[in-house]
Amino acid sequence: MKKLTQKQKTKIILSGAAVVGAVAVILIINFILNVIYANKFYPGVKVAGVNISRLNKEQAEKIFQAKIQKFNSEGQKFFYQNKYVTLYTTTVSAADPDLNYEIVTFNLKQTLDQAYQIGRGKNFFDDIWQKMKLILNSQEIKVAYSVNQWEIKKILKNNFKDLEKYGRNPGIGYKNNKVIITKEKLGLVFDYQQAVEKFKSNLANLNFEPLELKLSLDQPDFKQNQAEFLIKEIKQIIGLSPIQIYATTTDSYGRPLKKNWNLSKAEMKKILELGWDKKHRQPKLIFNRQSLANFLSNINQEINRPVKEAKFKIANNRVVEFQASQPGQEINILATLKNFEDKIIQKKRPKAEIIIAKIEPQTTIEDINSLGIKSLIGSGSSDFSGSPKNRRHNIKVGTEALNGLLIAPGEKFSLNKALGKITPDKGYLPELVIKGNRTVPEYGGGLCQIGTTMFRLAINSGLPIIERKNHAYRVVYYEPAGTDATIYSPHPDVRFVNDTPNYLLLQTHIKDNSLIFEFWGTDDGRQVATTTPRIFNIRSPGPTKYIETPDLEPQKVKCIESAHNGADAEFTRTITYSNGEVKKEIWKSHYRPWQAVCLVGVEPNKAATSTSAIIKN
Repeated sequence: MKKLTQKQKTKIILSGAAVVGAVAVILIINFILNVIYANKFYPGVKVAGVNISRLNKEQAEKIFQAKIQKFNSEGQKFFYQNKYVTLYTTTVSAADPDLNYEIVTFNLKQTLDQAYQIGRGKNFFDDIWQKMKLILNSQEIKVAYSVNQWEIKKILKNNFKDLEKYGRNPGIGYKNNKVIITKEKLGLVFDYQQAVEKFKSNLANLNFEPLELKLSLDQPDFKQNQAEFLIKEIKQIIGLSPIQIYATTTDSYGRPLKKNWNLSKAEMKKILELGWDKKHRQPKLIFNRQSLANFLSNINQEINRPVKEAKFKIANNRVVEFQASQPGQEINILATLKNFEDKIIQKKRPKAEIIIAKIEPQTTIEDINSLGIKSLIGSGSSDFSGSPKNRRHNIKVGTEALNGLLIAPGEKFSLNKALGKITPDKGYLPELVIKGNRTVPEYGGGLCQIGTTMFRLAINSGLPIIERKNHAYRVVYYEPAGTDATIYSPHPDVRFVNDTPNYLLLQTHIKDNSLIFEFWGTDDGRQVATTTPRIFNIRSPGPTKYIETPDLEPQKVKCIESAHNGADAEFTRTITYSNGEVKKEIWKSHYRPWQAVCLVGVEPNKAATSTSAIIKN
């Protein structure tokens, strides 16, 4: 083995010393950073462009809470030319706080927790590596948030639709007893998805500069001359009229029953239209889904039979049946549409069947004694004193819909699912809601009273709760704060699991101004204790928020919402099971400061250019 020269030995020693020195420097820097920045954000850490190094979480939270509160107050402006519409993070109802649901929610805790972990690695070496990277280059994270994109697009469309002109495919026309193909139309519509994406970027960066809506061409799928070859087929199909349509159904006793109707020539002309065959890249004949649904609506009244779930009630301390289960049925519009297109358009037959969907009840228990319903498991209540007429009505309708429901052992219960669609045909009444600059009717007022009562029932019954969201701000109907729950289909929802050994029977009733829910079932020995909610971090609201609207006379002011302090609330639930196991949960709620809200009437904005002036047909 060749001996190293003195020069080579010296070089190795110096290299080793340099490495040791570099490691020592890094370790010293790491130690100094750990000492100086204990409980603080490291140098180079940014959130939404703001340098938060040397700050602790509480200091950083104050900075971003102020930014978020400013946005909650001022909202996000969208505009096209001279028309501006302001979108707020929460809808505003003039009559019912239940309809003040959040469209945008910031998760500041998650954001700051993520920023705090930068420079604090999973292990010793990762810890050092992250700090060295921060020294060389800063690191920025975005603000965490959730947003209801569908609702935002709906609000924007409702506010800007007067400035759009929709494109249209060629259609089928009838002139002097002749079939003609009408000319297509080019349209201009706003790119709402692009607006939403820009809005999401603003949210992540807490930058709320006004966003301009962009127009895009709404082009037809095909042109007039491409569809003229279908005229002969249109005549042939219209000539099949009247079309015999029929349905094979059952009567209330389950006996087979066949019904017949006629689809006249005039009705055929209403539902037949031109569509686009993507596979063969050419026009084709189809039935318009909405027009067909309108035609079938009267027939559906003869066929439709709502499903009936088995319902039970407590009488003389025992369970009695007061509604037997019964399958339901209704027209399957989509399946009927496809069948009509197959039989009438494709096969040119003057006869087609309406497809009936059978709906089986979820609860079909025959033996009441097998339910295991023996004693009161828990109860929950809330007070709706001062509620207006429509709100009281909706609470009554929803309460009656839930009374007597059975929840199977192991079942994941969803309140939204149990209530079903909140529509006028079920007896619900609307209230007015401010969305953008417009006031629109919406159903669902009063149902958060049901959501809150159900949450309290599940809490007091010791059931595992898998979904619950408190209101955006404190509402008098749901005091004490921290024990409320908001619902709005499909989410937020109140969901829990029946982890008892047997069925739970829900009993609901109204006494004066109190809504009372009870669970009856099998007592498995669990004991539930809850603490009185602790209210803290009280925050004053900002100045009155004024929303301009064309729905009031110009300059007229109408105040619709009073101010509420912001606060945090928490309570503890302790469940002691029969085997001695103890489970403690802390339920936390955050309520934002809520400004007083007043509407100000303005002239309908006519300054923006209508797309009618842009498109020349």
